[in-house]
Amino acid sequence: MTLTLALLLVAQAQSWQVSLDSLARLGQFSGVVLVAQGGAPQFERAYGMADRESGRANDLETSFNLGSINKLFTGVAIRQLAAAGKLNIDSSLARAWPDYPNQEVARRVTIRQILEHRGGIQGNIFAAPPGKTRHDVVSLQDYFELFKESWRIDRWPANTAIGYTRGAQDADPSTPLKPNTDFLPGKGSSAGGGYSTAHDLLRLVNALRAGKIPAGPPPGVDIAGGAPGLNAAVEGDLRGGYDVIVLANLDPPAAERVAQLIRKALAP
Repeated sequence: MTLTLALLLVAQAQSWQVSLDSLARLGQFSGVVLVAQGGAPQFERAYGMADRESGRANDLETSFNLGSINKLFTGVAIRQLAAAGKLNIDSSLARAWPDYPNQEVARRVTIRQILEHRGGIQGNIFAAPPGKTRHDVVSLQDYFELFKESWRIDRWPANTAIGYTRGAQDADPSTPLKPNTDFLPGKGSSAGGGYSTAHDLLRLVNALRAGKIPAGPPPGVDIAGGAPGLNAAVEGDLRGGYDVIVLANLDPPAAERVAQLIRKALAP
């Protein structure tokens, strides 16, 4: 990066750092912000607490719940199977999953339609099994889309951010925060709930840019995920060669709001 670009980024960082500090003081942001240029971090900072009960602060290697960003990895895996000739994404769900419980839906809907959110399959994937809690969702029998190897909520790694929610996205800012544990399934799923760090997500964007992920999307990925107590945003290959990654353990739009203000500051 040239000296001129470096000085420009410093000036831009000063503008959004003031906003970030203000949001953190007001309790509207807690998480990690990473801005890269040319694939290398140029601004990175952690804010707030990963575990308010124990007083553990977020740091640059804290893992955050990504919410719907998991869908990106699921789509890549399915398209890799298709590229290997093991799956036809334009075939019906019934062909790929012969014993799918709703055969009328399975015969009508294609895998491509599901990938593009056009399948029209009804249901509430955030519900709990009858007579049970979200924590009982731990297997494919309990919940079709769950990953077999995702972390259990009672087996988090040591440096994982606990999500904190006010109960609703439009809740009054004075509403007390509480852990989002009761809102989480027993495991993450192909639709959401995996964990990652900002640095690992930058490695993902760099790998996409280098063409190292077969059937991967273009490096200009623009994806977000959110649910009670969690919000994440990844924006790659912005104008000027910037990547912006924001992870938060608060209700949406905590991370997306920050990503937007940084994107605006980076625009010429």
